[in-house]
Amino acid sequence: MQNYWISWFSINKMTMTFGELIKKYTWDQLKDLFFNLYPDEVVRLRHYAKAYTDLMKVKPLPTKYELHVKLIIYDRETNVYTGSVYGVIPDLKPEGDEFFINEFSIELTDWGEWVSMPIHESTLQSMPEQEIIAHCMHELTWCGYTNAYIQTQLKRNAN
Repeated sequence: MQNYWISWFSINKMTMTFGELIKKYTWDQLKDLFFNLYPDEVVRLRHYAKAYTDLMKVKPLPTKYELHVKLIIYDRETNVYTGSVYGVIPDLKPEGDEFFINEFSIELTDWGEWVSMPIHESTLQSMPEQEIIAHCMHELTWCGYTNAYIQTQLKRNAN
């Protein structure tokens, strides 16, 4: 199985943002690839279509991160890709902890930050743009198909 992870690193230079990237493609241009990568999600077609449309309208929020998508594993039998997401905050390393892993789950991140994130150059060079979008769409809808629902879940989990 081929997995991707998406991580956030501090911004070093300007590149295309995720919001700019999604505006280059319609859902109709992406859906076949998305469901080839995530075949179990085809039953939720209308939810993903609406989420993509909503994402296009999201107001960008400031972010200090950039987006990375990297290959982890590939399943040749099923030819299926899946995604895992990690947030990475550079320069965050507790003193005296040489084994600290600077990776965080980000599926509850506000969509405004997603659309503001510059996409790391290595990601843009290593895979097609539509594939980047597909993996990010799967991850940012992991906990729900609207930004409002995801933020409600975040608040509920905080209590």
